[in-house]
Amino acid sequence: IAKYTELAPNNLEYDRSSKTYVATQDFQAVFPQSSAHQYLTELLATRTGIIDASSSFLGAVPEADFVPRPGRTLDETIVAAVIKAIREKLSIHVSYQSMTSLEVSKRLLSPHSLGHDGSRWHVRAYCHNRKRFSDFVLIRILSLDGIEECSVDPAQDTQWHTYVTLILAANPELETPKKRVVERDYGMRDGEAELPCRQAF
Repeated sequence: IAKYTELAPNNLEYDRSSKTYVATQDFQAVFPQSSAHQYLTELLATRTGIIDASSSFLGAVPEADFVPRPGRTLDETIVAAVIKAIREKLSIHVSYQSMTSLEVSKRLLSPHSLGHDGSRWHVRAYCHNRKRFSDFVLIRILSLDGIEECSVDPAQDTQWHTYVTLILAANPELETPKKRVVERDYGMRDGEAELPCRQAF
């Protein structure tokens, strides 16, 4: 606090009744400020238990709650093995349950990256069985059955390394006031929002 008051002598004053420093009316930010998005994300993280409230830098927090949704489970051992394989450039033998088959399949995967689709975690890997790069849902890896040296170059995964721009627009059949609401919700400019996205996603 002493160092901060040297940098910004007019920013703080000591409130004897609350025994704490408070911002003055002349407060001018010295350090970059948090964005509204960052504030609300941290608020949600404290409410959902992702971070403990005592670890948060939020000051006075308003009453807030969230709509619960089913959580996605993760197998700690599998996640650790996949991350190790990515870091050490290894291939892994796995048992995998896809939604397109009733049978568990044995696969040899060469993972290089992790991806999140907004709902669940995937590992991006070369599948030696199908001879192509694909996404594999982490929780659908049922077991790790062995490791070996990897001979696959992740640079060959062109879909992962290629970015495309998704262009979103409000439904043209909406009435003008409703279109404006949608455009404002998504920060659209000239009726469009551009989202750069990996082609693999």
